[in-house]
Amino acid sequence: MNALGFYQVCPGKLEYSIGRPMIDRASIRLENGNTFEIRVENNAPTHLYVAEVSLNGKRLDQPFFDHESLMKGGVLAFKMTDQSPVK
Repeated sequence: MNALGFYQVCPGKLEYSIGRPMIDRASIRLENGNTFEIRVENNAPTHLYVAEVSLNGKRLDQPFFDHESLMKGGVLAFKMTDQSPVK
């Protein structure tokens, strides 16, 4: 899952942490019939940093989202950059 740009940090806790996606686009067909899509803008070997992440058009203010949001389906969108957020 980490290659998709998110992963479950703690088994049993239904929360996912944002990571660096290794793909440009992916779709996950969920068992409830919904689809969860991952889209990555500016993904390149030189763009190592996540500049922004949004879930269904709403920017994530923290690098986490819950399982309920994933199961509703929708789009997790990443914007990548070559600029480190830490200067």
